[in-house]
Amino acid sequence: MSRVQGGGGRVSELRISTLGGLRVEVDGRPLDDVPAKGHALMAHLAVTGAPVTRSRLAGLLWSDMPEPAARANLRLTLSKLRSSVPNVQADRTSIWLEGPWWIDVAALDALTASDDPAAVLELSHGEFLDGIDLPNAELFTAWAT
Repeated sequence: MSRVQGGGGRVSELRISTLGGLRVEVDGRPLDDVPAKGHALMAHLAVTGAPVTRSRLAGLLWSDMPEPAARANLRLTLSKLRSSVPNVQADRTSIWLEGPWWIDVAALDALTASDDPAAVLELSHGEFLDGIDLPNAELFTAWAT
C-alpha cells in the first residue's frame, strides 16, 4: 500500500515499518547511515501524511532543548536524510514526504477493513514503535503512545 503526497523529481521506494520497532528501507536497503531521530522523523511524517512544521518537529524530537538548538539539530538530521532519501522534501517552514511510500500501519488499517485475518497476523509484529527509546524526546514518546 502506498500513500502519495505531491509529485516531482526522483523518488525512491520508501518502506517504513513501525510495528514491533522501527525500520526504514530505501530501495530495499536498510537506512543505516541516519540517526534514530531521523528514522523517527520519517515515521512521524509518514503516519501524519501531510507537511509538518519545522517548529513542531524540532519540539517533538528535541523536547529538552531551546528552540534554536532543536531547530539546528533538525537541520542537521534533515541534511543527512535528504542525501539518502529523495522522498524527504522541505521548504522554509515545513517538511514532508513526496512520492509513494509504504508504511505498515496504513497497510494494517486497509487489511483490517478487508477482513483478512491471516494477512493481518502476518503484518502485525508488535506494538507501534515498540522498544524505541529516543533520549530527550518526551513529546515524541507521548505522540507514539
